[in-house]
Amino acid sequence: MPVITVKVRQGRTPEQKHALMTAIRDALFEAFQKKDSLYVWLEEYDAGRCLLPGDEENCIIVQAFCFAGRCQCKKDAFYRLAAEKLEAAGEKTHNLVMVLSDPPLGDWGIAGKSAVDLLGGR
Repeated sequence: MPVITVKVRQGRTPEQKHALMTAIRDALFEAFQKKDSLYVWLEEYDAGRCLLPGDEENCIIVQAFCFAGRCQCKKDAFYRLAAEKLEAAGEKTHNLVMVLSDPPLGDWGIAGKSAVDLLGGR
């Protein structure tokens, strides 16, 4: 059940926003070889609300939280596929920053219960 936040500068069309989120989703599905429930949020910032290095206009920040247990090769595939799919969607990726966190199941709460209880500690 990955939870992903994508942060970009304001100014994209609704179609561009959808393509951006779809690229990230598809990269994760392909890299992890599993279609889980997935939450993706897009947050937009304006130029006066952030300090970023380099090309602020084309900065894309992706924060992904996933259940623990995936090998580094799948995480690396996610990073690579995300860049490829974003570029195919017309995005510049020279200032793409991705952070993947994989906290243990006990750190996830779903519908008022621990993921350990819901998923049987897998």
